[in-house]
Amino acid sequence: MKITESQARNIGCRAVAIGFGIIYYLTFLTCYYYLISPNFSYAGMTFFMLPYWAWVVSILLSLLPLLWMPVHFTRPSDFASWFLYLFLIFPSNIIIPMVSNLSPSGSVKLLIALNGSFILFEFVRRTRWLFAIHHIKSVEILFRVFLPIITITLSLVFFAYAKFKFNFSFADIYVRRLEARNILSSGSLAGYLESFLKSICIMIGIIYGLQKRKWVHITISIFAAFAIFSLSGEKWGLFSPLFFILIYFMSSRNRRNLGLIMLVLIILLVGLSLVEGIVAKSKILAFYFVRRMLVIPSQLTTYYWDFFSQNPFVMMKDSIIGWLIPVDANYLIPKARLIGLEYFGNIEMNANANIWATAYADFGYYGMVITSILAALTLKVIDSLGARGKFVVASVCSASIGLIWAEGGFYTSFLSNGVFLIIIVLWLYPLQHSHWSEIPKFMKIHAIRKFME
Repeated sequence: MKITESQARNIGCRAVAIGFGIIYYLTFLTCYYYLISPNFSYAGMTFFMLPYWAWVVSILLSLLPLLWMPVHFTRPSDFASWFLYLFLIFPSNIIIPMVSNLSPSGSVKLLIALNGSFILFEFVRRTRWLFAIHHIKSVEILFRVFLPIITITLSLVFFAYAKFKFNFSFADIYVRRLEARNILSSGSLAGYLESFLKSICIMIGIIYGLQKRKWVHITISIFAAFAIFSLSGEKWGLFSPLFFILIYFMSSRNRRNLGLIMLVLIILLVGLSLVEGIVAKSKILAFYFVRRMLVIPSQLTTYYWDFFSQNPFVMMKDSIIGWLIPVDANYLIPKARLIGLEYFGNIEMNANANIWATAYADFGYYGMVITSILAALTLKVIDSLGARGKFVVASVCSASIGLIWAEGGFYTSFLSNGVFLIIIVLWLYPLQHSHWSEIPKFMKIHAIRKFME
């Protein structure tokens, strides 16, 4: 059978992706072995040699998604999928066997469940149909006038809590975070407003400012990020504008090979942390990026599995709708603090885990299956909203949601992390008219169908 030119290009592209995947695996493993584990073994980040077969399973599961993950991005949700893969699924295939209290065979069960959930999530997400969402005629004044007013008002409130002083120090981050916890406590009005400012105002202000050349919006959004970091020491608040700008330009240009570009970028970041640690004897990138963004989510996934595979499930009794669940609560404290107490000896620690770990804590394997489907459908809503002139802003929203889900629960993300408001704001966002040649093929099909209706 003769291979066509397009098939040959696809095979070559997949081969390159797998090659980069192997480099990512080796770079991350080396960084964990030399920089993370020696400094944080006391916190459970241990390293030991696995049996030969366990290494084979770890490598195969890490590289398997590269056989079918979208390399050329055709829908906004591709960003969320890749962030979940690079920041959660891939590192978990390495970290889980290292930190688990279970035997290697027990750890492999978790790896199969986690990777199987991701495959189900991808299967549902990549089905061709979209929701028929009616796009309203946006009121431009909401974004041109009211958005900067709301952003600067909330920023000044939190800047006042920070005593009107910018603090960019990383040395006292955790001290500031503990002090801010009383102000931004879970379920408080201040906590929800901080989440709204961080998840909605900064992100939309950056995107709108770039698209409309409104530098005031961008300046106010950056000020808001600095105000949040000065108060709570939350690193995401400080670096989020750079993240939004990066995704904006990635989604605005030619979207071919974006999957490979994201692989290369994360390899460079992990590689730079190795160079910094070995050559410069500094561990800033290793500690604040590799450990915080890649290792800890995988570690907490393991702890959730270890604990709730041997103890009763939470059944969502610690959620805002817990009173509707017709069962008795098995625990007196939320699962995040339960894990913090059990594994870190600190009941004040909010050990929040990703969407699949929290789903397992609530309902076991059934929860992981249901969450995979619901998460995929949520992203299909994002794709549907981005199908008519909002691809760029939908892509940035999708990337943000991917990072949120890599570190937080599915249902809590809708209120506490602003996912519900992200969808509403995306629905209200003004249409941006792109050149027809820049619109991905499946987006064109959807637009034609809507035109024919």
